[in-house]
Amino acid sequence: MLVGPGTISSNAAHVIGGTASMVVRQDEVAEGKWLFFADNLFTRGRTYQLFMDYRLLEYRPTTFRGLVGMGFSDPSGELTQTRSASLYFPDSGAPGQQGTLRASVRVTHDGVKVFGGLPDTGEIAIDNVRLIEGTGGVWRRDFEHGIVLVNPTPEPQYVPQNWIAGPLQRTGIRRISGSQMPLINNGADVTQGIWLMPADGIILLASTRAASPLTAPSNPGALATPSGAVVWWQPSTGPVSGFHVRYGESPSDLTRHAATGSWTAVILDDLRPGATYFIEVTAVDFIGTRGPSAPLISVTIPGAAEIRPQFMISAATPAVAPGAFVRLEGSNLADQTLTQPGPPFGTTLGSTSVQVNGVDAAIMSVSPNTIDLIAPWQIGGTKAVINVTHGGIPGAERLVPATAARPWILTWPGGEDAIALHANGMAVTAHTPARAGDVIVVLAVGLGAVAGSPSAGGTFAKSASTIHVPRATIGGQLAEVRASWLPSGATALYHVQMVVPALPPGAATMQLDVLGTPSNGVTVFVQ
Repeated sequence: MLVGPGTISSNAAHVIGGTASMVVRQDEVAEGKWLFFADNLFTRGRTYQLFMDYRLLEYRPTTFRGLVGMGFSDPSGELTQTRSASLYFPDSGAPGQQGTLRASVRVTHDGVKVFGGLPDTGEIAIDNVRLIEGTGGVWRRDFEHGIVLVNPTPEPQYVPQNWIAGPLQRTGIRRISGSQMPLINNGADVTQGIWLMPADGIILLASTRAASPLTAPSNPGALATPSGAVVWWQPSTGPVSGFHVRYGESPSDLTRHAATGSWTAVILDDLRPGATYFIEVTAVDFIGTRGPSAPLISVTIPGAAEIRPQFMISAATPAVAPGAFVRLEGSNLADQTLTQPGPPFGTTLGSTSVQVNGVDAAIMSVSPNTIDLIAPWQIGGTKAVINVTHGGIPGAERLVPATAARPWILTWPGGEDAIALHANGMAVTAHTPARAGDVIVVLAVGLGAVAGSPSAGGTFAKSASTIHVPRATIGGQLAEVRASWLPSGATALYHVQMVVPALPPGAATMQLDVLGTPSNGVTVFVQ
């Protein structure tokens, strides 16, 4: 067997077994680096197994075909999928990944060759390359609720019961029950072993065996770059499917996210000069469960610190909700005090804009120290990210609580009188009160999600009904709500149509309730 151009290394980071392993590096795909090659080794009618131990040292994909492949070729030199094994791109993790590749062939003609090579760029250590005559054996993988057995060989294989139970001594082993291949998947107990046909496999159920818990990543570190940072860490143990990185400008405002798969490093871009970012790394298993986090680290980006908006959500409006009124308090939020005529309200006032979960919010008023806005109806979940941009410079993002609804009835400026309209569009006032049985429309914000999809700019070409119809009371009596909707062209200004109940004449208190959350109490005049 010919062995390709490589270096014999005794470096502990390279050695797979024994005292040394061969290291092969390829910087350009055109180099065509090969690992080994041999022919004239095979006899017709016999079966052979090829094995190779590997350790991934570096992978810089350019072809995305996988870093290493090996197997048996036909006389023309083609490496077919049924006779090969490879470390394909999705299977490649971080440096240090180690395993064994295995390929099998039943020789039916002359000219079969065996070889291995690098189809992509990177560096790999290999060891213990062996060619064995025989069918080889069955592969197994244990899962929480069962076992998978695969026969990759070209011959039928019998799997005894003790091997099915495996090193974890699985019990309660039985076949799955299903309509696909019902003679095999018949739900029967497995007590005396099974036969597996060539290139076939089976899924078996077994008594639950919990996976080992995830551990926290260790030794995190970060290095600042001119516009970002490089972050690295040591991997976790347990069933790790990947790593989740959260970061932000405050330990309590980790508003940005990055996912790395199994790689134990990530590059964070678009960070503000002079700002300090806090970074948290957490392992995630294959069903999305997060493990413990690595110790929080921080990194300061080089450059002069900018004069940026500084803000917090007001205690008077402690949570955001779709279409809800929100007040922000801080400094450098605007050049001057401005009030936007409306409703409806635009999403920029002066040189100030506000983004909630990346969506521009409707702004009612701004001053250097406060912003009054209406949260976009599109937001959801229990947390939201708010940011203020003033003069083209964004502030530090804030993570705030979010709820499904937080209703608020709009009032005329300078008082507590509801903005309510008669059917003819005339305002409901002390001089033009509503009568029992009248249908009026009340303007509100914060009524939550609506049905349908928006057009450009986050508005609707047609009116969109609210998902949750509010409950309304006037003067302590229930008022029938006939409809609640977001009008066409509006960003978060809702209309609620209701029937006025019979009440004593004069000023009555009106209130809305959505999903158990009450609105402000306002005044409406009835007769």
